[in-house]
Amino acid sequence: MVKGRNPGIKVPGLHEAHPSVRKAFQQIITKLGQKSSPVFDNLIIGGDLTVGGELLVTGGLTVGGDLTLSGLTASRLVATDATKTLESTDAVSWIDGTDNQIIVTDDTDGTVTLSTPQDIHTGASPEFVAATLSGLTASRLMYGDGSKLTASVADLKAWIAGTTNRITVTDDGDGSVTLSTPQDTHTGASPTFNVLTLTGLQVEATVVTGAASITTGTAFEGDTTSGDYSLGLPALAGAGRVLLICCSGANTLTLDPDGAETINGDTTFDLIADESLIVVDFSTEWRVF
Repeated sequence: MVKGRNPGIKVPGLHEAHPSVRKAFQQIITKLGQKSSPVFDNLIIGGDLTVGGELLVTGGLTVGGDLTLSGLTASRLVATDATKTLESTDAVSWIDGTDNQIIVTDDTDGTVTLSTPQDIHTGASPEFVAATLSGLTASRLMYGDGSKLTASVADLKAWIAGTTNRITVTDDGDGSVTLSTPQDTHTGASPTFNVLTLTGLQVEATVVTGAASITTGTAFEGDTTSGDYSLGLPALAGAGRVLLICCSGANTLTLDPDGAETINGDTTFDLIADESLIVVDFSTEWRVF
């Protein structure tokens, strides 16, 4: 027997056993020595087992106490290598993340930390380029229902109220609405009203002191203090133009239509002191009111 190889087996004394028995014990010690590589079909150890080299078990291995493998690293996961030999490993070697979804960070102590690109808890405010919610209807507005769940707006008219005789809301049947007024009100329109009140209406007032012709404006004061004179009316345009004219002097103000046009069937119309009238373009002639 080589010194230092006895694994703890006691050899019977010279007078305790037959020489063949002693020889058998010595052979066992040689095969199970500390530098040997024994092979077992099954091995049951009632106490602790410390393996400094390799231990090959082709059957079962039962250790009643602790199993210590000195070739491993403390506080690490254990895996089998390509030859089925136990070895220490780190969790990061066994866990893969997915780009833009799961990030795996090596903690350098055998453990890993898993995370996502941004917070996604119930109190988070994540940011996305786009989001698809399969429970919604395509090409619709959405809203939060009574449970704060997103839902599609089936009829936008339910969210927009019109005003009688002012704004009409029409459901287009595709999630949109059309807004309209009872009649056209654009600058080129000719709306019809029962009564129209213009509280801020102002007209352009012009004072005339001598013979002149009207081209623009609405209201004219003919001051005839210095004598009689004529005020020429613009050519008829058939647009219903209205003129407001008064005479403020002691003399006569004569209204003279353009060319052969007439006013109340006459070629001229006279106003005397302090008279006023409304003259309207009726296309065929001027009418006095």
